[in-house]
Amino acid sequence: MRTAYHQALENTRLDVVRLGALVSDAIRSATQSLERRDVVLAGRVVAGDDEIDDTRRRVETSCIELIWKQQPVAGELRQIAGMLQIVTDLERIGDYAVDIAKNAIKLADVSVRPASTTSRFSKACVAERIASETSAPRRTTSRRVFSRA
Repeated sequence: MRTAYHQALENTRLDVVRLGALVSDAIRSATQSLERRDVVLAGRVVAGDDEIDDTRRRVETSCIELIWKQQPVAGELRQIAGMLQIVTDLERIGDYAVDIAKNAIKLADVSVRPASTTSRFSKACVAERIASETSAPRRTTSRRVFSRA
């Protein structure tokens, strides 16, 4: 029975890694579509969002089933909780890729700035948005920890 549990845990971990690869490809394709004004590539990013969403749901379902059926403790429970958080964040990043791709479609007919400016700008915007949304809760927590000391 535990062999099946460990296999299910490993399969879920592999799904998280696959989701990371899908999201990475989506971000790369979205920024390239913006740089190159490539509507077809941007359309593929938008269409690929369903696969990212489905993978997130599949991982969440697997994690909940593992907790429900196997009642993991200690390190394994932390691993499952971590996977739940990771897939949520990855799915959000995938949504950002879709937003970039939709903007690339809207801007396809707008005159293009030099490619180096557009590339730096798009990468900076993505990095800033991801950093601001993922670090905001941590700052709040850090302040509480430091203010108690």
